[in-house]
Amino acid sequence: LLDTFRGRAMFAIRTADGAVAGFIGRRRDGAPGPKYLNGPDTSLFHKGELLYGLHEARDRLAVGARPVIVEGPLDAIAVTVAGPAEYAAVATCGLALTTSQLDALGRVADLDETGVVLALDGDPAGRSGAVRTWERLAGIGGPLDTACLPTGHDPAGLLRTEGRTAVLQALRTRRPLMDEVVDAAVGRAGGALAAPEERVTALRAASRIIAARPPQSARQVVRLATRMDMPAALVTEVLVDTVSP
Repeated sequence: LLDTFRGRAMFAIRTADGAVAGFIGRRRDGAPGPKYLNGPDTSLFHKGELLYGLHEARDRLAVGARPVIVEGPLDAIAVTVAGPAEYAAVATCGLALTTSQLDALGRVADLDETGVVLALDGDPAGRSGAVRTWERLAGIGGPLDTACLPTGHDPAGLLRTEGRTAVLQALRTRRPLMDEVVDAAVGRAGGALAAPEERVTALRAASRIIAARPPQSARQVVRLATRMDMPAALVTEVLVDTVSP
């Protein structure tokens, strides 16, 4: 264990009842190796089933604090320092959010009421992580948002360099997660969006995402119509045609 985690800051990961199940180590900034390193699977600890900080945040989540999903323990601590009453952070421990982790969070928090905020790194990798998380979160009834972290910062780094107020501002200056996911799908499918065929292809890619959360469809139609310089009625027609059986 010592050799595996040598030179790393260690954090205990607890089960729902508070028992220590395993450990995660964070490397020093600039040191070689993965940013976060989980311990090996054991009879108690299975990567992808537990969330760091969930046991510690359970009381705040139970009374309505908004869950914030972050990458690592230091990020969870930073969010807690910034907004201890308003937010309750849990960390996926360097992994993509799993169904088991989301189920564990849902047993403690009313996600249909509070929704979820993602506060991943403010860089392309963090934005890609937010997009990948969409499929897990789309079925939640509450609002899904991403925190507007400055480029190159995670919550822990932002707390260290800019302080508590900056972290709280990033959490409160949110962007709907669907915007991020729709824009990514349009970018992948539509190329430069110069030709009508490119725009239709992009709209079809976006429609499958929009269909997952119908209450947001009108807003997305307006966004897409503006971005593609197309009539909203035509955008709606393409979206409906794509998702209709």
